[in-house]
Amino acid sequence: MSTSVVVVIAALAVIGASAAAWWYLRRRRRDGAIFEGTFSFGWEVSSFVPGDSSRTSPRYWVAWTPESRLMEKLKEQGYDPAWTAGYGTVRAKLAGTLEKRAEGGYGHMGQYSGQLTVSRVLQMSKYERGG
Repeated sequence: MSTSVVVVIAALAVIGASAAAWWYLRRRRRDGAIFEGTFSFGWEVSSFVPGDSSRTSPRYWVAWTPESRLMEKLKEQGYDPAWTAGYGTVRAKLAGTLEKRAEGGYGHMGQYSGQLTVSRVLQMSKYERGG
């Protein structure tokens, strides 16, 4: 094999590895971390409680990107905003980023200790009316 062929193959391997690394890091930066817990929603409520949802668990305000399709996923699980004016709850596994630096809190009247911005819905339980 000639030296020029080896150089071309090595260059293509470096370009391929660089592209794969760029794609992975870009996706990781967008998706952030994985969060599992309870998502409750309704009038002036958009709350995520990680883990087992004990009274001592922190509550985070939930925001979402259009790409997450969060509302579509809720509708797939039985949520219908046309017939429910109440609250709902689902268990969810979400990818996103958590912000906890605002002095005044997050969400409705600043009552949440952080904001979870959802970039992807990984799993979601069936919608339960009430909360």
